[in-house]
Order: sequence, then structure tokens, then C-alpha cells
Amino acid sequence: MNNLSIELKDKLVSEGASLVGYADLSGMPPDIHKNMPFGVSIVVALNPVIISGIHNEPTKEYYAEYERVNDILDELSQ
Repeated sequence: MNNLSIELKDKLVSEGASLVGYADLSGMPPDIHKNMPFGVSIVVALNPVIISGIHNEPTKEYYAEYERVNDILDELSQ
């Protein structure tokens, strides 16, 4: 991983990401990669206590956690 990749990963993790990964998109069709040779994947973990509380259907707590994680992902992707 080059210095820029490490710096980006460190910044994203410090702002709430759980994992950060990179992908070479150069083998993908141009209409998919839109002239961007690399992709960045950002992961934010869901709270395992909330996930373990789901039995038959999503709970209100899960919905709130889903919203929280999506808000973080929205912020990190800008």
C-alpha cells in the first residue's frame, strides 16, 4: 500500500470506519469504472448487541443503528 492509501485509510478509520479496502477497477468496463482506476470500500460495523437482538424481524433499535451507520458512511464518502 502506498503512502496516500495508508493516509486515507488512517483518516477514514479515525473518523469512524471499521475497515477500508481498495480495488483495481482497470479490468472493469468503462461504463462501470467511469475513468476511475481504483475503488475504495468503507466498512462501518453494526453494534453486535443490537444485531443479536434481532430474532424474527428487524427491531426499532436495528433501524436506529442502520440509520447511524449510514450517516457515518455518508460523511466518510464525501
